[in-house]
Formats: sequence, C-alpha cells, structure tokens
Amino acid sequence: MKTVNFTTRSPAQELVTLMKNSNAVNDGVKFGDGSVKPVMRVRERGERIFITCEMVGGASRDNGFIVGTFFLGRVRERGGETSVRGIILTAPLFHLIMLSLIGVFIYQCIRLGGFSIIPVCIALFGFLLMKNEYKKQGIIKRYIARAIRRLDEKEQSET
Repeated sequence: MKTVNFTTRSPAQELVTLMKNSNAVNDGVKFGDGSVKPVMRVRERGERIFITCEMVGGASRDNGFIVGTFFLGRVRERGGETSVRGIILTAPLFHLIMLSLIGVFIYQCIRLGGFSIIPVCIALFGFLLMKNEYKKQGIIKRYIARAIRRLDEKEQSET
C-alpha cells in the first residue's frame, strides 16, 4: 500500500483529462525492455478518481489477479490549488484470503504444538505470484506525478 499526496496549481478538470490520456502522459518514457508498456484506465465520479494499471504488449495477458493494483482517491480544487490524495492498493481480496489462510495455519500450529512449513511456503508463493503486481504501485504513483509535472510544464510554457 502506498499513499499519494500531490498538489498543483493546474485546474482539476485539466488534470483528470490529461490522466485519461495515457499516451500523452507516457510520451517519451521507456519502461524496461520496451515490449511491455503500462496503460492506465482512469474512471472518475465527481471528485473521486479510480485508476487501474494494465501491462500491455507482453507474451501473456495481464489479468490483474482478482482486483489488481489500483489507485483510489480524490482530486479536489480549492483556492486555486488542485490536490490529488489517495492510496494505491494491490489485490486486497487476494491478500485478505492469504492472510486468513496463514492465520488458520498458525493457529493450527499453536494448537497442535508443532511447527509447519506450510504457512512459510504459502507466504513465499504469494509474494512470488504477486511480484509483478507490486511493481505496479510505483508505476501508478510515478504516472500521477508525471501527469502533474507535464501539466505544470504546459502551463509554464503558455505563460
């Protein structure tokens, strides 16, 4: 989980419009070897904004693991400043199921008085399974920061 807290002098609607255009924000940015590129899906409902990240162009389809990695937050404009605040989560349903499963195994180990390697293996498997999904948290945070920076640069060049 990552928190996002950015401010800019640009209007909120311009920022949301720019964030909806993934190509404009990611123009000129290289992602790894260049074959896989993140595409952001932005939905808005009033001040609330929901951004999901999908990796496109790889050998396999990015399915998002139940819910996937997403940003949930608000874009507010007050006193000439626009603030973007929210959190980035990775597969909360998957993590809830995994934590409850590990909790049951730990309870069983304590109740039976022995140690089991199964919870350790499940935790390791969960981390390896979600490794690429965790990387999307940083990608989404940098995407939002890049959108704000591009909009600020655009407004500075106009003045």
